[in-house]
Amino acid sequence: QSAPDMVMTFDERGHFLDANPATLAQSGYTWDEIKRVPNTSFFPPEDWPKIMDARTRNLAGEIVEMDVRFVRRSGEVRWIQTRSASFRRRGEKTAVLVLARDITDAKRQTDALRDNDERFRLIVGALDLGFYTIDTEGRLTAIYGRWAEERMADGHTLVGSHGIQFVAPEAAEPFFEANRLSLTGQNVTFYWSVRASETRPEKFFRAYLAPLRDAAGAITGVAGVWTNVTTSTLAEREREMLRNRLA
Repeated sequence: QSAPDMVMTFDERGHFLDANPATLAQSGYTWDEIKRVPNTSFFPPEDWPKIMDARTRNLAGEIVEMDVRFVRRSGEVRWIQTRSASFRRRGEKTAVLVLARDITDAKRQTDALRDNDERFRLIVGALDLGFYTIDTEGRLTAIYGRWAEERMADGHTLVGSHGIQFVAPEAAEPFFEANRLSLTGQNVTFYWSVRASETRPEKFFRAYLAPLRDAAGAITGVAGVWTNVTTSTLAEREREMLRNRLA
């Protein structure tokens, strides 16, 4: 019983039959206490239906895996990842074995990363930018912005793909060359345009690329930001035409 994970068994009614030292240490209860405490005390009320459903499925012979909140004796709520199954010793009634691991810290980190990802996505969207990262093979590892959202809404999977395949033909070569240069360690700025069509005018863009490095300084990929500069480009063209007429 030296396992760091919690190991416990319950009878058909959900009462404790046994618990390893890790279960007692992480719950904060002694063995005498944990046997007397109602099982409803170990879980928030809103999670109790999940517990009852899992027990029913266990007794029907199903192995159940789930994440659920667990309330310690102190009142602190922790997240645990559980795997449970029924078993029967010879001559005894059916019991349920539960293996549980505290995943609170990992879940908090995951939730924080998800929150940061959503916050970054909102910032990129509000500024009408595009942002992407690629690995050394040119595969997208992240991408944000209106262009990406439109492609994903059409059912395209961008992350993990060679995103260059989704770029307009006239922009593919400049992007490919810029990514190549950045992977050699250079910071790159370049401009490109997307030709006019029957439904839209010509659009102009500017991109900034920089190499991504690990802690040892080795290049692991490229980060790029692009922005629509159509308005400023057309305004500059008009100013240039006016200067030429006045010259």
